[in-house]
Amino acid sequence: MFIFGIGMFGSTFLLPLYLQNSLGYTPSRRSCVPASWTDPGHYRPACRSVLHQDQHEIPIILGAALLTISFYMNSQMSVLTEHAYIMMTLYLRGLAMGMMFAPLTAAATFGIPREKMGQASGLINVIRQVGGSFGVALLATNLTMRVTYHAQVFGEGLQANSPVYSRVVSNLGNFIMHNAGSMAAMARQQGHFLLMANLNKQAFVQAVCDDFLLAAVITMVSAVPVFFLRLKKKKT
Repeated sequence: MFIFGIGMFGSTFLLPLYLQNSLGYTPSRRSCVPASWTDPGHYRPACRSVLHQDQHEIPIILGAALLTISFYMNSQMSVLTEHAYIMMTLYLRGLAMGMMFAPLTAAATFGIPREKMGQASGLINVIRQVGGSFGVALLATNLTMRVTYHAQVFGEGLQANSPVYSRVVSNLGNFIMHNAGSMAAMARQQGHFLLMANLNKQAFVQAVCDDFLLAAVITMVSAVPVFFLRLKKKKT
């Protein structure tokens, strides 16, 4: 449940940042991306009809695998990623969470007396919320560190005396001068700023991809304890 909260809330935190800061989505356009499709409730009825309710380990492992694949697909995004690709990852993530949610709840409450079921349900919700808070804090911290790292790495590749760098800045300056009406000296300076802005955007996108890859690794590791669950009732 703790790992489930990391994946559910952590990914919800990352994707809007990517859409608005990297793809240039406005807040209104970003809201058109149906993030509600990651709600497990949309997929839970279909998962119940396909999977046997007594076998909790299988849907949890399948859900963790699909969630890992979804995060890995997000780790391959760029500034040119299409809307259909992003939606496909959301549909896959919602299906994965729908597979995991009910079996995880059943596994967590297995063997608990009926009179204590209310306390167990409250504790499960707390654990999931704490996992979500931990996931947001972890991914936000890692995002900040990776943005700084990639900006430094990309910045080291820019050589002010390089002919390639001079040609790119000159071309950008000419474009700005002819389309914005800037003076030659100012246009060249604006071309330099435009190049640095693109570098920072690339660094941010790469950091977001690193965050999704980290979420994929955590989710994949979380499937390991499922093999040690003992959920079969003893015969009396």
